Parts: sequence; structure tokens; C-alpha cells
Amino acid sequence: MPTYRKSNYTYGFNIKQNRIGANESNNYFGYSDNSIIVAHEAGAPGSLDAQVNYMKNNWQSNQAFVSHFVGSNGRIEQLSDTGIEQWGAGATGNKKVNAQVELARASDYGMFKQDCAAYVWLLHTLAAQANIPTNVDSGSDCGIKTHRWISLTYHETDHVDPYGYLKSWGVSEQQFRNDVSNGVSSLSAGQNAI
Repeated sequence: MPTYRKSNYTYGFNIKQNRIGANESNNYFGYSDNSIIVAHEAGAPGSLDAQVNYMKNNWQSNQAFVSHFVGSNGRIEQLSDTGIEQWGAGATGNKKVNAQVELARASDYGMFKQDCAAYVWLLHTLAAQANIPTNVDSGSDCGIKTHRWISLTYHETDHVDPYGYLKSWGVSEQQFRNDVSNGVSSLSAGQNAI
């Protein structure tokens, strides 16, 4: 189990390997410059399993895929290697990504809290592992970026996730930025300590 030490607690989440097309996507898109991690929200209801299955079954015809999905009580599934070009953030964003992470929608607040804790941890951890700054939506062209930042900066997509979804559960933009920068969800209050 991957773990990340923050303060005096170790927060850990299992990352299930669930590769797209036996990882044929690695040969399909090529490598990126590894300067950003992109935070997404799925934008449609459906369990983590439904979202992952849809992407796995349609990634070539939709020409869209991300490396990770989070949802269904804090589960994480990795669909491809990091450091390869993924399709989810427009041409410019896709060439810069190390990883793109989708957050599936939760059916209740308890599930959302677990999903948010895993999402925050994963975004922070992926950035730290790739030696990318853990700041969110800074003016720099390097760091963790929301899909909204990608749309407003590169003007190649019109998505504004994940802030609207996070706000619907009471998480402000600043709270999300602080949580990701620290690698710990303020909603979990240490509940993920192992």
C-alpha cells in the first residue's frame, strides 16, 4: 500500500491497478513533459466502477482517458502509467500532464468525505512523486491544476470542474487548495490515519 507521511500521521490508500487495454494506451499517446497534475470531476452520476468501465470501454472512440479515478468510499483505481500523454485536458494540457485524476460523484456525504480524502491525498502524492509543486491553480505553468484552470489558461476546453461539485458538498476553492497542498483533507479530521 502506498503511504505518505505528513506531520505525525501516515495516510495511506490502496491503489488498485485496472489498466486500460493491457496498457496499450502507453503506446498510443506518447510521453508528456510531466509538469502538471490535472484534477477533474466525472460530471455525471455513477459509481466508480461504472465510470471506470465506461472509460475502459470507450477510451479510443472518445479519445479521452485519465490515469486515475477516485470514488465509491475512497477507492482509487489506476488506469495507466503516469508520465504518458492522457486525453482529458485539451491538446496543450495533455502534453504537460504527469497524471489526470477523475473524482466520481458520491451518493451521500459520508462517501464524499472518504472520496475527498483519497482525492486530496492522491493529487498531492502524485505531484510529490513527480517532483511537481503541490500548489493548486497557481499562476505558474507547473503544479496541480484543475480542469477549470486548464480551460481558462489554454482555451481549448470549456470544462470548469471540480470546483462546482466540491462546492455542492460544502468545500470551498480555498479549502480544496489548502487541503491538496497539505495532502490531507480537512473533512477527514485524521480519520485516515493508519
